[in-house]
Amino acid sequence: MNKESYFTEKELNNIFEDGFIYELNMVVFTLIRFMHYLNKPYRTIEEKQEQDVFLESFLIHTRVIIDFFRFNKNYPNNVYYTYYVGKGSVINLVDTEEELFRDLSTKLAHITRGRLQDNIKWWDRLEEIKNCILWLLKQFEKIIADSERKKLLSEKIKEIEIIEIKEKSFINSGATWPRY
Repeated sequence: MNKESYFTEKELNNIFEDGFIYELNMVVFTLIRFMHYLNKPYRTIEEKQEQDVFLESFLIHTRVIIDFFRFNKNYPNNVYYTYYVGKGSVINLVDTEEELFRDLSTKLAHITRGRLQDNIKWWDRLEEIKNCILWLLKQFEKIIADSERKKLLSEKIKEIEIIEIKEKSFINSGATWPRY
């Protein structure tokens, strides 16, 4: 696909800063906020719902980031990483990223039988998810053409790297989430 036939360089720059970097900012913010709630015992249903909002927001923004690295010709209005790298530069998603994207798509973003049956404990996969995002971003950093975009990307990578994933103490104790 020829990016020039869809987007101007100015549009691509705006999309990178206002779209891609925004998504990374949201990944960082929502993961930090969720980690804040993770070891904080909640006392009300509202506090539990706030915790869930940050987790689900983190997961949805993660899905958007992974999708940025999965070219799909059925969505010609989407912008993909390939629009920002030199010709022939490719990031091949491995099974881990594809499986995570599939889980996020079918077990989070849609109400499906699998979502209800599998009852994924997303908090148990936070380290895996963080590592997946970092791997994709570091591959992108190696091949991104524009130095200003590369600088922005490098800053976001550093922000994600320093987020410490902590285990939730009550999960390991066998306690369960309250029912609504």
